[in-house]
Amino acid sequence: MLSPGHRMSVLIGMWVAVGLGFFALGIYGAETGRDVGWLFVVTLLATLFTTIVLSGALPGVFFGAPGQEKTKRHRDDKLALLLELMDDDERRAFKEALKQQVLAGESDGELPYDAELLEALEQEQTASRRSR
Repeated sequence: MLSPGHRMSVLIGMWVAVGLGFFALGIYGAETGRDVGWLFVVTLLATLFTTIVLSGALPGVFFGAPGQEKTKRHRDDKLALLLELMDDDERRAFKEALKQQVLAGESDGELPYDAELLEALEQEQTASRRSR
């Protein structure tokens, strides 16, 4: 599938080639005295049709119609599903393992969390659960 930038490059290249072809056909027709008008018309119609298709004016002809992309599951959906499948003990163990992993990875400079912040978050979550 062509990206929009590639489509534009193909269109520009195609029209330049058609222009050069028209020039060559005109010279050929003038030199030989043959009627090449029908070649101009056929070439022009084919180029116009290709331009319409590549510009996306006819969605779904060769390129998928916009908005019909497959919906993808987000990472948050997977985490929510995982947490739903866990009981309270498994959640606490998972939370503790995650906490240890975050604290161990703190030296890498990736996550700016510290133990006090994680404990404050845990206390806030337990307080919000009690208020329900």
